[in-house]
Amino acid sequence: MIVVKSHSPTIVLALGVCCVMGCLEDSSDADETAETSSEPGADSLTSQELYATWELGAEEQAFDHDETSVIAAQASVPSTNVSAIQVSFAKQICAGMNGGSKTSGAPLQLAGCNNKAEQTFTFSRTPNGLYTIGTNQGTALCLEYDLDNETKGNAVVQRPCNGGSTAQQWLISANGVPNFYIRTRDGKASLSLAASQPTTQAPATGFKLITRAAAGIAQQSFTLPGFRVKSIRSYAKCDGVTDDRDAVNRALTEARGFAFVLLVDCPVRIKTGDDVNRPLFIYSGTTFNFNSQGKFIVDNAGIPAFVMANVSNISLLNANVQYVGGVSYEYSKSKAGIFNDTVLKTWLAENPKVKWSTWNGPTELSSIFYSQGPVGNIVVRNLKAYVPDHVGGDKLIPMVFAFSYGAVNNASVGGTTPATPQYVGIAKNIEFENIILDGTMMGITGHVQNATFRNITSYRYGDVQDPQGGHIGGTLAAAGPWFSPPHLFYLNYNSSADPGLFTRNVRISNVIDYGQRVTVTPRIEGGYNNSLKIGGDDVIVDGYQSYRPDGFVQIYISNNLTIRNVSGTFDSSYLQNRYSPGVLFSGGAGSSIKAYTNITVQNVNLKDLAPNPIKAPISTIKIAGNNNIQFSNMIFNMGTWLGDQSPLLTVFAANNIYGTNIHGKATYNLRDAQGKAVTLQASR
Repeated sequence: MIVVKSHSPTIVLALGVCCVMGCLEDSSDADETAETSSEPGADSLTSQELYATWELGAEEQAFDHDETSVIAAQASVPSTNVSAIQVSFAKQICAGMNGGSKTSGAPLQLAGCNNKAEQTFTFSRTPNGLYTIGTNQGTALCLEYDLDNETKGNAVVQRPCNGGSTAQQWLISANGVPNFYIRTRDGKASLSLAASQPTTQAPATGFKLITRAAAGIAQQSFTLPGFRVKSIRSYAKCDGVTDDRDAVNRALTEARGFAFVLLVDCPVRIKTGDDVNRPLFIYSGTTFNFNSQGKFIVDNAGIPAFVMANVSNISLLNANVQYVGGVSYEYSKSKAGIFNDTVLKTWLAENPKVKWSTWNGPTELSSIFYSQGPVGNIVVRNLKAYVPDHVGGDKLIPMVFAFSYGAVNNASVGGTTPATPQYVGIAKNIEFENIILDGTMMGITGHVQNATFRNITSYRYGDVQDPQGGHIGGTLAAAGPWFSPPHLFYLNYNSSADPGLFTRNVRISNVIDYGQRVTVTPRIEGGYNNSLKIGGDDVIVDGYQSYRPDGFVQIYISNNLTIRNVSGTFDSSYLQNRYSPGVLFSGGAGSSIKAYTNITVQNVNLKDLAPNPIKAPISTIKIAGNNNIQFSNMIFNMGTWLGDQSPLLTVFAANNIYGTNIHGKATYNLRDAQGKAVTLQASR
């Protein structure tokens, strides 16, 4: 939910119903304890830089256009550069199409470098941060690997270019200046372009280039003399101790508009703290690429470390981000409102020409990466964000990524401005892949459209607290906790909003939340800390393991939502039996769409670790108008049931008065008072 306003009491634009202090929480549980929040030429190259010609298009001119124009302009003019592909381990051996072959299916081979068209490749950046690699300049042929047989040892060939084909999309990953890995887009395996066997001489007939399991071996390392890459060492001290914040700011300013790939190849300390003038703004057309020595060390406290507002085409690749800060449990110490109403407001007025700023609350503004408004084409791959070992619960990452509503470019908002896509923007075309989070409160939150999250792993987590482990959730006078209840995923769905601002077309797959709780004391008021909190239109969660004692999922009012292939554990006694921690439905109150429609939950196997549970693992859904809700193959393993009522699925009342087309089964494996195994099955 959103409130576009100053941090003063004067509200300029409101979207939905919002709490006094913020807008992250926007729905309550109709039948359980309500979750609320009070949060409102290669030889001439140096080791520091590689320069070549980039075709930049109209990137900078796009700032003064509306959101659609910005994204369309940037997507239609991808960053392009021309380069040879030279083997790193051997001098003057290059990849190419031997004899200048223009035949579809011809293999990529090694030969002596000859500077001819057959060894010249066009790297075109796609909106999702990957590259297509054209062969023989101007032939409309591109490098492709066998997607249907995605195993090591397959030859890479040229075929007619099809930028939408996954088999022709490649990830260029830094291996230190001037070397790179050329990796396939992860599918059934993680593969990388490689020589079929090592050689230090130009072969007579040529070795083929193949896809091989990504292992970082010498055969997979290539020099791309046509890429323009600039090391962060050109700006920063790189000792991991000296404050390099201003140096990184200069680098970001120069890297904008696809000027070059910013290679982070050393430890970089970025001191933000709670100084509202120190968050770093990332501009459109910026690519970060970390190698094994690269690391950002950040300490933002209650304000962002990085801000992406009304920008697009941002790639964060192979990032290593260590957090060494901490957010205060005392809301009175938060500088989020000051940052919002001064620095952020000024930047928006000068760049995308937004006449006012958006107040999304202190929780979201405490994130490392804060995104606001109509951002698009954001790619995050191979990210690790973590805290040092053995830190306390007060030193965890408050939030990693936030995607918040915001005014569109050139917007002029006032008290009667409608909250519609004409004036309000949302994050679109978001892709996260291979993410490791270790030591977080919030993971990834916000409102998104056309988003995918693949291969996400979380280890330690917790909640806002003081150094002694008290004041869980923070303090805000008599209003209770100020920080929204933490989740690994919190993808919000304000069903009272304009449909153009719905969270829509979201895919989450292959998630493991190990649930290693650092904050020992649970939050008893102000919400629940389930692993997944989600709602939306056209959402699929497929493959999710959760071991949080707080529980697995809380589902908002939604349409066309599927959750399947789930396993893990929870402890219904951990939160004093206040809610159903397996599958909690929390829709109803405050929603214009007051029913669940087209909901599927299937292949769920969860275990309650409480020895004597008294709270059912799945909540009721007594909401008029529910339609087409299906449960299948749901198994809950429990101890000796001591509840006053049956734990069986009680989602719907007799005579189907709460919905239509409802059916499903749930199996409960539990023990009776004598300790004997009992299996109960509820069906509809």
